[in-house]
Amino acid sequence: MLLMVLANLALLVIGLLTARISARVMNVNPRTVWTSVTVLCVVGSFAINGSFWDVGVMFCAAILGSLFKRCGFAPGPFILGPLLGGMPEGNLRRALVMSQDSGFGIFFSRPASGILTSLTILTLIRTIARLWVKGKKEALTNGGKGL
Repeated sequence: MLLMVLANLALLVIGLLTARISARVMNVNPRTVWTSVTVLCVVGSFAINGSFWDVGVMFCAAILGSLFKRCGFAPGPFILGPLLGGMPEGNLRRALVMSQDSGFGIFFSRPASGILTSLTILTLIRTIARLWVKGKKEALTNGGKGL
């Protein structure tokens, strides 16, 4: 506990001493920042496996990301999907193996898991229903010109 207090005090002193220098970072030209970020991304993607293929994948992901941004897609799911995708998939596989041929019944076998699974399904149904109703309203306001 004492060490944590000392560490926080040290960070406070360092933060107060470097505040003016850190504030100057905001005056850096955005083109310089984006150039630096691009160079660091290229170096980092090459450094992982020492392969230019990884650099190409990085540039393809950047182009795809900029297209998604222009089309108005939220970036959060596209970032979280690859980062967390393996964890839920592995846990789902483990749960289905533990169910011993009862299939998805394991998700309703205990009260807590049944409530959470039911709430998840209801949330998905509600979201789809709201989108459907919104599409119907737009079709009515557009004079019936498609969904």
